[in-house]
Amino acid sequence: MEVFERLEKVIETCANGSQTAFSKLIGESQSTFHGYLNRQGQEKMKVRTVVRILEVFSINANWLLLGIGAMFRGEKMPLCTQADPIAQRVDQVASAMREAGVDEMKILAAARDVLEGEMAKLAKERGAYGVAEPHPGMPKAAEEPARYAAPKKAAGDDTV
Repeated sequence: MEVFERLEKVIETCANGSQTAFSKLIGESQSTFHGYLNRQGQEKMKVRTVVRILEVFSINANWLLLGIGAMFRGEKMPLCTQADPIAQRVDQVASAMREAGVDEMKILAAARDVLEGEMAKLAKERGAYGVAEPHPGMPKAAEEPARYAAPKKAAGDDTV
């Protein structure tokens, strides 16, 4: 297996095969990265790009460049979950809050809020509705007047 085949394995493992997602995570434009992989023209991968791949995904340099050893450094799982957009949003929120010195409990509550928001969006896309939303087809209070009959008045009742 050559270097580019190992790199394609990293993309498959850490970005679900998406060159676009992978290139964003390492800070390269999609077209430049695509040129690297397809070896179009004289495109040669920059050292900083290789270093970024090694850092972002905890890839073992010996494995990527020489095919020696394990794919990931230190027997630990890589940050491949970072390729997942939901995991990225949770990580961004948690990182920003940690840097600001926010309490761990508040960070977890914020992560829960992010996940609940994602669940609500997915439910809405699938046609479900939440507690605060009326069932599709039901009139909203502000859109249609109530359909109640006016109370009947007794003879001689002049109250409003």
